[in-house]
Amino acid sequence: MQPGDIHELTLDRGPCFGTCPVFRFTATSQGRYTYEGSSYAEPNGERSGRFPGYLFARLAEVCVDLRVGELDDRYEFGIDDAPYVRVEVRHAGGLKVVHSDGGDAGPVRLWAFAALIEVAMRQAFDSEDRQAGGRGTKHAEPGAAPDGGRKAGRRR
Repeated sequence: MQPGDIHELTLDRGPCFGTCPVFRFTATSQGRYTYEGSSYAEPNGERSGRFPGYLFARLAEVCVDLRVGELDDRYEFGIDDAPYVRVEVRHAGGLKVVHSDGGDAGPVRLWAFAALIEVAMRQAFDSEDRQAGGRGTKHAEPGAAPDGGRKAGRRR
């Protein structure tokens, strides 16, 4: 599988007994995305829009570099309270699905790829929200301080 063979990428995160976000996100090589978020997901509900081509190309390249197509189809951990993670890669040769019942306890390649899909998803949301004049839901960059790193009462 080559990056140009990849047409669609999906990240599906399932529930746990706690506050795990539940959502499904799909990006296409045609520059579109769909999203549906429910329990503890931000944003909650449905949205769709443009997905930058350069982001999809990067994700496709990382997918190939991490050899996601060579991962086992299923990783079971027997943990009742872990959210599942499911990655789907639709490509010229068919569909590769990798499902981990142990959430982020699966192989590090699966964890890394799922995390990058989520980062790209947030970037697409942020870009759309900025273009809409700030009317959309704001999303913090992973690891960013809630206040953007500023101290209360201080100006940069």
